[in-house]
Amino acid sequence: MRLFSHTIAEYTCTKHCGYHRSVPGANMSRFHMIAAATAALPLWGYWMHEKLPWYYFPSLVAGELLLVYLAGFLAGLVTAPFRGAAPSRCPQCRAPVMFAGRHFDPKGSARPHWGDIAIFGVFIALNAGVWIAIAQGAFP
Repeated sequence: MRLFSHTIAEYTCTKHCGYHRSVPGANMSRFHMIAAATAALPLWGYWMHEKLPWYYFPSLVAGELLLVYLAGFLAGLVTAPFRGAAPSRCPQCRAPVMFAGRHFDPKGSARPHWGDIAIFGVFIALNAGVWIAIAQGAFP
């Protein structure tokens, strides 16, 4: 099953020597939505124990999706120094390399890119922060 979605940036040699580089970037994918829904279940169970209505669950899922979005933003800031710059010279003929555009990966991917792993790691950390705040009594 292809759970991951990416935006691919394409770079090609201006002298058409055959050099081509594709650089994937993470998008919101099925995996991230499943992770958000799964992370909302324990929160829903906690608030059901606290006698709050059942219809809070959609709001919890929406909050978890916002956490995934925030995790993507924070992971982008954290991993920015490690991405590397776009290629400027062709390694084969030393001609300038041109940015040829971006496109969505139409099929998706069965394997996560390192950006997906970074987003998921930051998402787990944000959820741990939410649970720590709950344990300290920051929420009702």
